[in-house]
Amino acid sequence: MISNIDIVKRALKLAEKGDMETLGELMSDDFAFTGATPQPMNKTQFIELIQTLVTAIPDWQFNATNVSAAGDNVRMVNRITGRNTGRLNFPAMGLNSVPPTGQRVELPPETIDTVVRNGKIVAYIATHAQGGGLVGILTQLGIKVPATAGSK
Repeated sequence: MISNIDIVKRALKLAEKGDMETLGELMSDDFAFTGATPQPMNKTQFIELIQTLVTAIPDWQFNATNVSAAGDNVRMVNRITGRNTGRLNFPAMGLNSVPPTGQRVELPPETIDTVVRNGKIVAYIATHAQGGGLVGILTQLGIKVPATAGSK
């Protein structure tokens, strides 16, 4: 049987490659993502977010370290990096087809707790770090953070 750590590592690699279909198969239908975005996201919203980010930052890397498991929980530290060479498109935030900046993104380390049950990821919980999350990405790219992005 595949371990919870292996499931999470596979999900990260699929996201980095832009394989959203297979990533979605590893996630439960009631999946929840919290902490790195102003509002929690469900499975569909999370997949759309990751697709948008990997399109805008094709060399996107999670750079997961300190990966450990205790029961259903897999804890790791992510330090997201990549260069913005593609268009950024977040219509829900009022960002439509923002041209690439060429800027490199290096987010601060963020602790992530991923909950895996019955072989499916049910939650991805980021402990917000100052300068991290979606707002950190937009700020580093020199993109004005829309009011809808909140304070995270």
